[in-house]
Order: sequence, then C-alpha cells, then structure tokens
Amino acid sequence: MGIYMMQQQKWIPIGIKMNNTKNDVLYREVVSKYFDIGTVEPRHLNIEAMIEECIAIEGKLTWVGYENLEWDFADDKSDAKTCSISKAERNSTWHKNRYNKIKKVTVFVACIQGVETKVGALRVVLYNPFQGSQGAVDYFFIPFDHISDLNTTCGNGKTRNKRRINFTWNARLDTYKKIEQYRCSSFEEMCAKK
Repeated sequence: MGIYMMQQQKWIPIGIKMNNTKNDVLYREVVSKYFDIGTVEPRHLNIEAMIEECIAIEGKLTWVGYENLEWDFADDKSDAKTCSISKAERNSTWHKNRYNKIKKVTVFVACIQGVETKVGALRVVLYNPFQGSQGAVDYFFIPFDHISDLNTTCGNGKTRNKRRINFTWNARLDTYKKIEQYRCSSFEEMCAKK
C-alpha cells in the first residue's frame, strides 16, 4: 500500500499510489469506509484481516481472527474469505457438419479455498477485475449446510484433504454460476446475515 511513518500516534501514509489491484479495490470499496487511513497500524496492512474487521464492525460480530481458529467470528462461527476472478483459456469442442472442431474459449474462474475445516457460514468478498473499468467487489453469504454440496477436493498428495469451492463468472449475464444464489446486494447485507 505504501510507506508509513509514525506522527502524533497515527500512521501517516507517505506517497500512497492507488491502483486497481485486488488490495486497492478492496481497500477503496470496503476498508476505507471503516478505517481512517491516518489511524491504520502496520498490522492492518493485511487486507484480509482488515476485511474481517470491517465485517465484524458492520455485522456487530465478535472478531477472533488473530486467534487462529477455524472461524473468524465467535458469535456464529462464520468465516470470512476473500478471492478473485481470473481469466483462463480452455478448449471447447463443437460439431459442424459431422466434424469435431476445437476452439479456444475464455472463461472466468475463481475458487474459495480452505473450506474443509469450516463449522459455520462463509462470508465471501470477491474481487472481479473484469467487471467495470476499475474492477468491482461482490459479496456472498454461503450457509454452512450448503458448503459440503459445493466443495471439491484440491488434488492429490499433500492437498488431497484440502477442500475448495470452484465457480465461474458469466460476464455477459454478470452471474456466478455455482454460487449466484448466495449473492448479496451489498456489503451491509452480507454482514447482517446470520
């Protein structure tokens, strides 16, 4: 984010340059509404921790993020997750005049990682750099009893016990296929859900 110096018990930014990275957009769209940049301590430069604290403030939840538990909020044992949409190219087979043709298609993909130990709902803050001119943020509340239906394994070997929720984004319809039903209209709505 920038270089900070201590001045009169406040951390003051020196030459902060805001771009459209995930951290910049999440800071601009969520964190700056709850934290004054003049009061940000160095430990708050962890944007994921700042998002968790913003959810706690807005949702009036007890944040326990630094206690290294399976949840971030003691009240309902829900967990905050941040993720991003990325672009990938895949081969697609289509049929024309009885001949198979292969063409490359662009897909927008994302995953919510580390869901194997969760004991409560997921509060998801998703950065989409392909939405709008500066990127956008979308919010989801996935109830605990739906997580097991959505998640898949991460792979073999060391990651075989890890679970994640994979999903895609349809740019034309602005929908997140697998998790669209959990989408919230605002950060405040996501925070208020129980």
